[in-house]
Amino acid sequence: MIILLLASLAIGFASGQEKAAIIQISAPIKPIPVQPSLTCATVLCIVNSTCVMFEALDRKMKPYCLPIDYKNTCAYTKCPIYQKCVMVEVTCVKAPCYPVPECRPRPIVLPPIKPYPVEPLPIESARKKRQTDVTCLTAKCASPGGCAMTGPLNCDTPNSDGSCPLQAGCVQENPCHTIDCSDGTQCVLHEVICVTAPCNPVPTCEPIGDSRCPGKNQEWLECGSACPKKCGQKEPVACIDVCREGCFCKKGFCLNKLGQCIADNNCGILSK
Repeated sequence: MIILLLASLAIGFASGQEKAAIIQISAPIKPIPVQPSLTCATVLCIVNSTCVMFEALDRKMKPYCLPIDYKNTCAYTKCPIYQKCVMVEVTCVKAPCYPVPECRPRPIVLPPIKPYPVEPLPIESARKKRQTDVTCLTAKCASPGGCAMTGPLNCDTPNSDGSCPLQAGCVQENPCHTIDCSDGTQCVLHEVICVTAPCNPVPTCEPIGDSRCPGKNQEWLECGSACPKKCGQKEPVACIDVCREGCFCKKGFCLNKLGQCIADNNCGILSK
């Protein structure tokens, strides 16, 4: 009798463990929430505003809520057939700073060359990196302040002196228009460490220079002479009529034996 009682207790204990195991296995697993990406489909704008996607300074596409009566958008911008319109962020000088439309070349995809299977090659040589390669000579700005060269606080590839290369950007208001710099200098906007917004860039007058030509009294020319002027050269020399791209002495300077650009009237002095 005792043996039968112990056996029934053992069976009951085992079946209870089995039920617990079944309950434990069949318990639902909580899903890990996935953060939705920010797009106009996931952003709710306030009344009398509409959402547009724009390219931020970090080149990522982000949503932005614009006033519904704001007309400076891609919807009201007509680009050539070979270009497309993209809303881009501007360097903010005075709020509000809405994105502005910009016409960009459409990427051209070449078909694979048979019989060798190759990947389609997008050609975007006409589209250079915004904020780095673009200058105010090539930038197209629709903002009231136009284009301005701005010195960022941080950069990945600083100049030899540790400063950051100037970047072209569209601004709402350009304080350099009220600054009168002396000859040989230019007005440059510099970003500031922002404590209390708005933080407008500070205008300063700086010497005009080119990071491609570190030598003193040099300038970069797209079409320079193949036979640059040298010290002691009084008469023009026979030279081939070919453009040379590179660093050349500025007007009023010539090359000495050390390859330095010195004033024409200092040719008898050896520079160090």
